[in-house]
Amino acid sequence: MSATIAKFKFVIMFVLALLLTSILSLAIQLSQTSNEDPDALPPIVVNDPNLQVEWAIAPRFDSFGSFKDGIAGASRYDESGYINQQGEFVIPLQFEDTSQFREGLARVKLNGKYGYIDKNGEIVIEPQFSKAHHFSEGIAFVALDREPPIYAAIDKNGQILFKLPPRAKAEKFVQGWAVVERDYQWGYLDKSGKLAIVPRFHAARDFSEGLAAVKLTKSLKNSNWGHWGFIDRAGHEVIKLPFESVLIAPDAADFSEGLAVVRRDEKYGYIDKSGKVVIPIQFDVAYKFKGGLAIVRQHGKSGYIDQTGKFAIPPKFDWAYEFTDGLAGAGLDGKGGYINKKGEFVIAPQFDVLFNFREDLAAVQYKGKFGYIRKSSKPES
Repeated sequence: MSATIAKFKFVIMFVLALLLTSILSLAIQLSQTSNEDPDALPPIVVNDPNLQVEWAIAPRFDSFGSFKDGIAGASRYDESGYINQQGEFVIPLQFEDTSQFREGLARVKLNGKYGYIDKNGEIVIEPQFSKAHHFSEGIAFVALDREPPIYAAIDKNGQILFKLPPRAKAEKFVQGWAVVERDYQWGYLDKSGKLAIVPRFHAARDFSEGLAAVKLTKSLKNSNWGHWGFIDRAGHEVIKLPFESVLIAPDAADFSEGLAVVRRDEKYGYIDKSGKVVIPIQFDVAYKFKGGLAIVRQHGKSGYIDQTGKFAIPPKFDWAYEFTDGLAGAGLDGKGGYINKKGEFVIAPQFDVLFNFREDLAAVQYKGKFGYIRKSSKPES
């Protein structure tokens, strides 16, 4: 009798568990459906009569990537995959981490190791590396799975081209050379793995427009500071800054459109390729030029200057991004929108977090989740 009662209780508990699971599943589906319906989202406030902006992919992602060649990385529930411009997962959620496709391959993390996939989601280089960088100029630097890790350069078939010496690191090739660091000394190597410039600098940047920023001496007061200069590809010192400086922005020191950012006494300005300061060192923050404009920050606000140093767009924003696809993200009073090159908000500040347009799509955050908006020109009536 007791065995029959116990069996009956087990059946009841099993049925209740199934019922509860079904109810929870239905609730989650209903919640996701309501959250993922673009028609249920608030309209996007647009100030330009010639611009049409709409929700392209409803906010439902925990993290995201920019679109490139029609696909972007996205994650949900601690897994990552890739979506198309309709928000459909074309490469299923399965990875611990993803990156943007570069040269046809993307770095992914699976079971704690990094490998590479193609745009069909096929694994072309098995996850086996403790660290890995994206492909550049046909080569990627990876850390082989050993202690201490040894860095190596691989091709797109996963074949090792050469190994770096112990304790040496490199990330990517730019114009045929890669910055290499070993024991806090920086230099450059070529695609055969041979040193093009022997490591002797205290820091170094990639070459841009024929020159590369290098730290020539270290400050005795602060290890982050020192005398910076610029070298040519023969390793000759072409420009030596006459003051101690620290370059903190990842690309601030690169020459872009003939000018490079320098810093002195907590302020930023620009030099030309002769080393002459052509835009006075006066800004709180400064970034490199792109399309004739550079973002600078002054008196707590961000704006844009032209190559004469004059403000093309006055500093009036809480923050600002560079222009892509004709628009730039900018913040005002705690919300973000998009401006044109006149500094006008063509898409009103309304988002908590936003990112720049790529391929006419931009990621924005709504109620803690990321989705995408699409811009297009309004058809003539």
